[in-house]
Amino acid sequence: MTLRPFRAEDCEQVERLESVLFRVPYDEPWSAAIIGAYARYSHLHGWVAEDDGVIIGYLLATIVLDEANIDNLGVDPTRQRTGVARRLLEHAIEQFREHGVRHVWLEVAVPNEAARAFYLAAGFEQVDQRRNYYHGSHGISADALILTKAL
Repeated sequence: MTLRPFRAEDCEQVERLESVLFRVPYDEPWSAAIIGAYARYSHLHGWVAEDDGVIIGYLLATIVLDEANIDNLGVDPTRQRTGVARRLLEHAIEQFREHGVRHVWLEVAVPNEAARAFYLAAGFEQVDQRRNYYHGSHGISADALILTKAL
């Protein structure tokens, strides 16, 4: 497995993963247009984990001044719990430090217990909760926990 910066030509593979990972009642997968922005704008950053030319995970983030927000992190279901997400997160944090980031933020859906446990184990702390932050196409919503980590 190798990690590298996200590129415009990665959009299709990442969108395919999104469609598998984020088809939950309270959320929607991101479109190729949204994903593609991470290859076009200087404040948007992304990294992918690749195995034999196939993207098996990705992390998309926004950096503004000394703060970063992890906007999305996903790993192919067949490769979950194998360290891919941890490697992506560690790599992103290294990159954040190089950009002078002092705090990392993210939102995670309350029903997403695996992601919540992952981020808490990685040293993030819950600082707040947003009611009905996530909205699915069927009118179902979910709260988000706001997590942060000082670098």
